[in-house]
Amino acid sequence: MSEASQASSGPGQTGEKVRKELEKLLESAWSSSERALDALGLGGLAGREPYPRVDVTECDSSVDVVVDVAGIDPDLVNISLLGNMLTISGTHPLREAAGDCTSHRRERPTGDFSRSIPLPSAVDPESVTATSKHGTLEISLKKPESEKPRQIKIQVKSRESSPGPQ
Repeated sequence: MSEASQASSGPGQTGEKVRKELEKLLESAWSSSERALDALGLGGLAGREPYPRVDVTECDSSVDVVVDVAGIDPDLVNISLLGNMLTISGTHPLREAAGDCTSHRRERPTGDFSRSIPLPSAVDPESVTATSKHGTLEISLKKPESEKPRQIKIQVKSRESSPGPQ
């Protein structure tokens, strides 16, 4: 074997393979830690902005979630609910430049995404609705009757009928 052929399949190429494998491993670990922090409601602490961005609002009768999904076909978005954990996942497609064009900057996210959002209270899984309009996904999760605030009327008793201290 000549020196030239040894150099092309030598330590440099092996080092490159190891580097690529380490990058994949680190990306996988990073992605897992982001999902774990996101599930705890601490998504922005992993160093990257959570995607997609969400607003969660609790009302007396519902929990409402608004999700930015601009540029994503609603058919490519999945919503699931397990207990009080709402998960939104899907694919943000890559927009290719036309054949005679060159892309100079890509800042918009592409590829698969997943957000797990802990809800602030119990919801009725049978009453979840989702609508998409102008790049915004609106999810409304109704609370069960047991979770809704209830006004309790105070009954006033006269002193004569109450056996309290005198």
